[in-house]
Formats: sequence, C-alpha cells, structure tokens
Amino acid sequence: MLRFLALLACSGCVIGDATDAANDDDDGDGSADDLPVVSEAINPDNLNIGFNDGFVEQFDYYPDYFGIHAQHGPRLCHVYIAWNVANLAPHTGDITDTSTRAFLDNWLAHAEGHCDEALISFKAHIHGNPPSTSTYAAAFERFAATNWLAETGFTGTFSFTPWNEPNNPADDGNGLGVQIDARVAARYFLVAERSCRQHGCKVAAGDFASNGDMWNDFEWNCANDNVAANALCKTKSTANPDKLASSYLDRYKNEIVNSAHDLGLPAGYRPAYFAYHGWHDANRYLDASDHCSTYGTCALRRLLRAFGGSWANVELWDTEDGAGQKSTLSDADQACGAAFIIRLQAITSRVRRLYVTRLHGGSLGLIHDDHTVRPALRIFANRERTATGCN
Repeated sequence: MLRFLALLACSGCVIGDATDAANDDDDGDGSADDLPVVSEAINPDNLNIGFNDGFVEQFDYYPDYFGIHAQHGPRLCHVYIAWNVANLAPHTGDITDTSTRAFLDNWLAHAEGHCDEALISFKAHIHGNPPSTSTYAAAFERFAATNWLAETGFTGTFSFTPWNEPNNPADDGNGLGVQIDARVAARYFLVAERSCRQHGCKVAAGDFASNGDMWNDFEWNCANDNVAANALCKTKSTANPDKLASSYLDRYKNEIVNSAHDLGLPAGYRPAYFAYHGWHDANRYLDASDHCSTYGTCALRRLLRAFGGSWANVELWDTEDGAGQKSTLSDADQACGAAFIIRLQAITSRVRRLYVTRLHGGSLGLIHDDHTVRPALRIFANRERTATGCN
C-alpha cells in the first residue's frame, strides 16, 4: 500500500522515510523507493489542474469546475493537433477534423476567455515514417511564429509537447503506426525548445505513454546518461539488478545530453519540464487496488528515480490522466480514483501540473449534460486526498 502521511492520507496508508540525496555520479536519485519528507511534498493547492479538450463543447463546462475552486495558477487546456498543421492555410479544412487548420482555429477561438495557456501536443493523423528532424523543426518554427491572436482571437500563451506519446505507435498515441525512436523524439524536443526560446513559449520533454506495458519505458536502467551514446548503460543503475539494457527514457535523456549543444542549446542543457501520461498508476489502483508503493509497481516512482543528479530540477507534468480510462465507473469508484490521483501527485514537489481527461462527455465524464457535477470533480477541484469507502 502507498504509504502516506497519517495526517494526509486515507486509512491504512502512510508515507515512507526521506530519500537519500542525489548521487552526483548518477543521473537518477540512486535511493530506495521511499518518498520525500514532509517539507518536500507539494501543497495540492499549488498543483495546477487543466483539461484535455478534444472538442470545443468542453469549454462550456469550465465554469462548473472553476466555480468550485478558483485556481490560483493559469487556467490550462490541452489539445492534440497534427504536427504539420501550421503548414496548412488558415481556416482550411473541416472544423470537425482534428488534422485541419480549421479545427485548430475554431478550437483556439472557443478557448479564448476560458483558457490562459493552451498546451499543444503534436501527433500524426496518417501512418508513415517519422519526419526528419529538420522537417519537424521547420513545421514547429512556423507554428511558433504564427500570429494566432490575429488569426483566432486567442490571447493566451502556448506550451507544447513535441509529439504525443512517441513511444506509443497506436493511432491514439503518436499516430504514425510505428514507435518513434527515442533519440529522434528527443531531437524533436530540442528543436522545439530552440524555437520557443525565440518565441516565448514553454516545451515539455517526453509526453510518454504509460498504459499497457509502456510504463516499462520509464525504467531507470543506466546509472549515468552523461556519456557518449556508445557508452550508455555500461554501468547499470541501482534500480536495475537484472542488468537490463537501456530503456526508452534512458536513450531519450542520453540524446538530449549529446545533441543539445549541436542543436543550438547551451552545453549541459537539461529540460525545464518533462511530461508523462499517468494512466498506468490510476488504472492499476482502480483495477487492482494497488497504491503505487514501489518502483516495481509505480510509473511516477520510476520517473522520480530517473530524474535525479543533473536532472533534479526538472519539473514534472502529468499531461493525460483521469479517474477511469476505459470502463464505466460508479460515482463512488470514480471519486476514489480521483482522490488517489491527487494523493499520488502530492508525494513530490516536482509534479506541478495535472491535465484531467473527460471533463464532460460519455460515461466517464466528470460533469453531466445538465451541468450537475459528479463527486470526482469536487475531489479534483478541492485537491482532496480522500474519499469515502475507498480501498
């Protein structure tokens, strides 16, 4: 069981002891599976919550959420867009087709007044090989340089993930039908970051899928990524007793180390933000009552282990998560799932954003058509860590 502080947790859950200091020779924390001490745990009021909004109708339900909790930070929204959408002419295509410029223009127009910062996650809408780094860089630069205010009336700012779920070849993942090589995905991040340094936007690295077996891509197998590519994993991490080869995350980090300077970023550069999808941990809690208590069961714990050393200042964003991904849940079970997600984000000061899926729509929506709210929405809005009757 996940061990939370008695003061903050559900019955039967307590938090672990303090972690060891990061080992300067490693690029993971090198510690046991313990959680941070109280002083490092984030106040959940400082956890900014946004929503994944595939359809403009979602914005009609934002007042129901923000009427419960007047969030102190930015109001956040998130949409998934074709990676080369800025190469298309403004307002062209069908507004119901998410691959078109018309869809994005319409979405940004409706986001105005509801959303202070739009998170754009790029993906493919047809199968094929990943674009070259230079082709991707040109498309991203065109997007970042576009005057979206003039085109759509959207006055908010932008943040980005360079490619949605690059480790997930499914259509609802990266959309290409093939996994994007970790080193290619890392280069997409680096060129996006280079553009955003010129245009005043934020870019989060990663955005990895965790559902199914893909949370294994989060493993910290190599002790140090501050090495040449051909030396990666010559020394195994303390979390890798089986001496496994490098993980997707190991290779992604190593490519950032080795290519940042060549792609126009400072020597020794590390990302400010790293994004991941937290579905594995939420689903495992709902399906198996697992409280994410060890590195061997918890995707977030793997990230906390991997992002030590020279990566210790990287802020984490959970950019796709929710209380239920596939099957219908009762109000009580959905509320338990929401409380678990809040507890899990609050184990560390490093998770600063949570983007919740399905604010409205379908059996897993948090708000009904008539704007009555389900208990889970109040859990999220108030950052509550407990709910009645949970395992």
